[in-house]
Amino acid sequence: MFRKIFRSFTNPQNLRWNKGEIPESLKFDREIELSTLSNGVTVASQYWEGPVATLGIMIEAGSRNETMSNSGVAHYLEHMHFKGTTKRDKHQLELDVESMGGALNAFTSRDTTLFYIEVLQENCAKGLDIISDQLLNSTYLDKYIKEECGTILREAEEVAKDMRETLLEDVHYGCFREHILGQPILGSRNAIKNINKAKLKKFILTHYLGPRIVVLGAGGILHSQLMEMAEKFVGHVPSNSEFPFDGEHHAVFTPSLTLTKDENAQFFHMAVFAPAPDWSDPDYWAFLLLQRIMGDYSSQKSVRIDSPDLIFNQLHKDLDNVQGINKHECLYIPYKDVGLFGHYMSIAHESAGKAFKVLIDSFMEYAEGLDETEVTRGKNRIYNELLGIELGSDILQTIGSQLIYMKRLVPRSEIAKRVSEYDVKKLQEVFKKYFRPNEFTIAIRGPTKEIDKCLGYIS
Repeated sequence: MFRKIFRSFTNPQNLRWNKGEIPESLKFDREIELSTLSNGVTVASQYWEGPVATLGIMIEAGSRNETMSNSGVAHYLEHMHFKGTTKRDKHQLELDVESMGGALNAFTSRDTTLFYIEVLQENCAKGLDIISDQLLNSTYLDKYIKEECGTILREAEEVAKDMRETLLEDVHYGCFREHILGQPILGSRNAIKNINKAKLKKFILTHYLGPRIVVLGAGGILHSQLMEMAEKFVGHVPSNSEFPFDGEHHAVFTPSLTLTKDENAQFFHMAVFAPAPDWSDPDYWAFLLLQRIMGDYSSQKSVRIDSPDLIFNQLHKDLDNVQGINKHECLYIPYKDVGLFGHYMSIAHESAGKAFKVLIDSFMEYAEGLDETEVTRGKNRIYNELLGIELGSDILQTIGSQLIYMKRLVPRSEIAKRVSEYDVKKLQEVFKKYFRPNEFTIAIRGPTKEIDKCLGYIS
């Protein structure tokens, strides 16, 4: 009996929406308040009652704002911001965070830098003081610069051991070789060794400017309070720089092939990517949906619900006939002026050629032969994700990214509505604009024999 009920619930026909229709629960949004300081700093917040607030500062400055001579400096700064400021030495900084039970985090991407802290409501001012102090008043002592050089070099070694990360870096380099976007976020080993105090400070003075900064709040902090704090802590940041930056050139997708022969690799690794829309492109929403339609394949039989026909899409059915798949991910990676869409896979050597053909063929198959049931599943997955965005850190990243990339707020009801407007015909029209035979950026790593099999499908 329970099995029959479960079968009925998981049947995609029971979860189908008409074109333009979205779940009732996604029609309502918490208000997001938005203001701008006189120096161009954007302040955005979403309030709800509760004892905890998450505060953050996102800056439109990442590894793509570097040059070849200072490659890696944005990520290096992330490390140095934890080493002490003019107000707090390293020990005092750690003590101040621990004393209020705060959780402080940071990350650097190709386009942005984000620092955020989760604190009790009564500690909001101190929390924003700490992260603004880190970003604007770090001391960059020589002893810590030297210390972090070793730390980052070891981090780079660990990244090099991660084949997924390594292949994605290969894809970026192959695709954007003549552009800084093609360089690793950590920088090259030589560039890391040549980072110094002057390069760190110049990057700050060049890019940490009012119009590039977004102060964010989520949870138990009123917008009026956040505005007052932002004015106090970042209201003095200059709007312009004395160091003009001429490095933000438009990135262009370039098909490429990167082969790395490794006769002793445990698995064969492959990454196949096609051009995709950037964050602000109207087609962004179609690719957001396609990534959910294709999904991530798992060969574990235990993850299936009742029958593969109920939850597996066409790509997964094709991959189900390939033995030895260790990991598969479908990835959509948008930036502010370009995007990548494709697959990463690790697999047993003997199945590499067959799997590679499935991945290559999947692009045109989805441009020519989408199924309405797959589209419905993809929409439902996005709707569930939107309903699940409740963590303060996730909300900060969502709001900050929208303001930096799209230059406006996009409430979840609008996201759901935009996704809901796509049907099979409209999606196929979009995909045909981007997917063309043999116009891929490909990175593969493994034994020579299996590499040759893969090359046979694209020659």
